[in-house]
Amino acid sequence: MQAFVHREVRISSTRTPTSGSEISRNDHTSAAREAEAGGVVTVVAARLGLVRGDPIDAMETWQSLVSGRRRIVASYCSESNCHLELEPFPGGPRVLSTTDVATLEQILLGTYQKVIALDTKRSASTIAQRAVRAMRSFGLDCKVSALPAALVILVQSAHRQVPVPEMRSSVLANGEREIITVPLPNIHAERTLSAAESQLVAFLLEGRSRREMTELRRSRARTIANQMGSIYRKLSVSGRIPLLTRIIERNGYVPQEDSALVDGLLTATRDAANQKRACV
Repeated sequence: MQAFVHREVRISSTRTPTSGSEISRNDHTSAAREAEAGGVVTVVAARLGLVRGDPIDAMETWQSLVSGRRRIVASYCSESNCHLELEPFPGGPRVLSTTDVATLEQILLGTYQKVIALDTKRSASTIAQRAVRAMRSFGLDCKVSALPAALVILVQSAHRQVPVPEMRSSVLANGEREIITVPLPNIHAERTLSAAESQLVAFLLEGRSRREMTELRRSRARTIANQMGSIYRKLSVSGRIPLLTRIIERNGYVPQEDSALVDGLLTATRDAANQKRACV
């Protein structure tokens, strides 16, 4: 099986096509440039192979991954939502390691890897290896620290660990691929954070590395490190997943002012068969 490589990418929701069946020339040009620059994403609009999104059950969707029936082929963010693109496993369901999947599930629920290692009397490296194997079995090939925000919210919602948002599913025209749309945590409602710190949290939700944050902000690595330390202290957490959970607990999700966005009428995808994107 080919494991696809992912990184979440922010797509501006303001680039709404003027036609339901067409995508603007600017979007095509932008996508082409992004692809040339590093194989990022192709921007697509509704009615370009999508049907109206329907509400989904988080646990049922999670179980479709755990049972090996489906895999993740892409993950990305828009202004108000994060998305997972799923497809059936080629050749039918695969048998996944229950131990590996259980380890990844604990991490997605916010348990630190060191704690899992102590509880299971295994080394930290063993826990990390289990998580990586489970991620690859789901179709992900990136660091644990860059797990898609949509997957984290999906699993925590399935276990009622965070308030359950309205999640929707849009099916591509071929009937095989499905895009799960989940509202983003409401970062900007967190008044304890400065504007610069809120921006770093947004970068974390996109799966950005510290190096990428430094480049995007044109800041020194020490500045980014100090601001990240400040964020964790203010919210009394350590790590990206607990941070995401804390923001949801305190502020909920981004208000869904545009129902079309929730329904998947503006989303992003890429040609997973011909293009890979490295996860830093």
